Amino acid sequence: MPVLLQPCIDGLNIKPDGIYVDGTLGRAGHSREIARRLTTGRLICIDQDMAAIEAAKTHLAEHMDKVTLVHSNFCNVASVLKELGIPAADGMLFDLGVSSPQLDDAARGFSYMNDAPLDMRMDKDAALTAHMVVNTWPMEELRRILFDYGEERYAPAIARAIVKAREAAPIDTTLQLVDIIRSALPAAAKREKQHPAKRSFQAIRIAVNDELGVLPPMLFGAVKSLNPGGRLCVITFHSLEDRIIKKTMQEMAKGCTCPPSFPACVCGNKPRVCIINRKPILPSEEELIENPRARSAKLRIAERTEFEWKED
Repeated sequence: MPVLLQPCIDGLNIKPDGIYVDGTLGRAGHSREIARRLTTGRLICIDQDMAAIEAAKTHLAEHMDKVTLVHSNFCNVASVLKELGIPAADGMLFDLGVSSPQLDDAARGFSYMNDAPLDMRMDKDAALTAHMVVNTWPMEELRRILFDYGEERYAPAIARAIVKAREAAPIDTTLQLVDIIRSALPAAAKREKQHPAKRSFQAIRIAVNDELGVLPPMLFGAVKSLNPGGRLCVITFHSLEDRIIKKTMQEMAKGCTCPPSFPACVCGNKPRVCIINRKPILPSEEELIENPRARSAKLRIAERTEFEWKED
């Protein structure tokens, strides 16, 4: 089920003849609703997971005359549009994080509930895997990502346990890793409501896919590739993502940065976007009943100004 579907559709302010981008195609829930509202317009669907691209040929079958499927990372959105000969779009949507089908496919190695090879790649052609992170990265780097990306307070103990375990034998599967993580936690942590491996798996997945590093270039590329008045909608699922999206949008919404003591502006900076919703849009109680996975979702919307973008 697509998360925050109606708020996204409303936020995009779709024109039937417009050009739109779904930068995180997934299983095409958002894309289908956008395409239904287009007549002579076009929808560019981007995903780094080829499984999503292939599945979209079925999910979007009745709309394929208005859809272009692109296998790429969404941080390349500006170059994707350029290669397609599209000067600018009228709206873009990015639904961040791992998709439900990726979580539900045990073989992909994203889930701590099923045994599978340690993989966690959103793009199966990518070189870095969770197996490589867990078995080759130095202990201090493991500690850093567990703490920074997973906000795991027991990161030092978990990192030490991983290094000790791999010295005896490689850590090959998800449930092997779950057992190691569990062994490093105090009894109180094991009694917490959430799964003891949840934060660590999130951290390793983010590291494997560089999920935070691609956000600023995606945002700047997206805004740069919007027509004036074009809308940018971004859904996040945890505080690390949301913090980056909020901060970057706020930076692009700033105008003059001259000190208050200056009698006149000399920097020439103009706002690149106007933030539509100062506070994030959250799922309704009705949506949470229908789709519990929407629980932590937040939607932020910005609109491109008349700012004339120059190459930085």
